[in-house]
Amino acid sequence: MRKGWRVVLITFVVLALVSLVAAACGDDGEPTHSHPAEFLAEGQALFSANCAGCHGAGAQGTDIGPDITGESESKVLKQVRKGDPGEMPAFTVDQISDEGVHKIGAFLESLD
Repeated sequence: MRKGWRVVLITFVVLALVSLVAAACGDDGEPTHSHPAEFLAEGQALFSANCAGCHGAGAQGTDIGPDITGESESKVLKQVRKGDPGEMPAFTVDQISDEGVHKIGAFLESLD
């Protein structure tokens, strides 16, 4: 009887670990978080007004700026605030609010 419980316990632990890993990875192909359509539309509008001139209307890149479709919100925030001397200007909070950058990042993630 002890051996049977050991098999059950090991099976349970393995299934629990697989479930945790799958949840962490978002293995269903869906984003790990979603945003309302209005939030994404506001991000798209902000992107069009501030970023599309260099990265293209669909964020797929141009001669001036690289493809940034699917970029994470955290990477977008860092890049927008920091910029890249000679490549991309930094934008201040007065130019694009943190919430605005968050919306742009959500829009870009949705393009992946």
